[in-house]
Amino acid sequence: MFLLVAKRSGALFKSPVTRYYILTCLVVGLLISLDLWKTGTYESLGEAVRYGFFQTFCSISTTGFATADTSVWPAFSILLLVFVIFQGGCSGSTTGGIKSDRLLIAFYSIRAQITKKLHPRSVVP
Repeated sequence: MFLLVAKRSGALFKSPVTRYYILTCLVVGLLISLDLWKTGTYESLGEAVRYGFFQTFCSISTTGFATADTSVWPAFSILLLVFVIFQGGCSGSTTGGIKSDRLLIAFYSIRAQITKKLHPRSVVP
């Protein structure tokens, strides 16, 4: 937030954690909204987008707010909500879950180990 206020918003999006977190919120919110609309859970696309994104942001931040009865939602939407609840927020936040930073570190570590196993004599930065 400080970077946005200090008018250095470009520095904010250089962080891979910030990019991952924002992208996760947007993609999951969009997928849930489309699933709710396509399955006929909500009649209008606007209503599906509103409920889908609100539940996504409330789930990823583990605030506990609910404006929709998710028991009637399709299984795919529930699975995505469970994923973002499991992920949680970013480091330094009070949200529950594993945190995006730790997931990215695990991903980078696994990728480095696979690269090292496939190419044992290579020097990879």
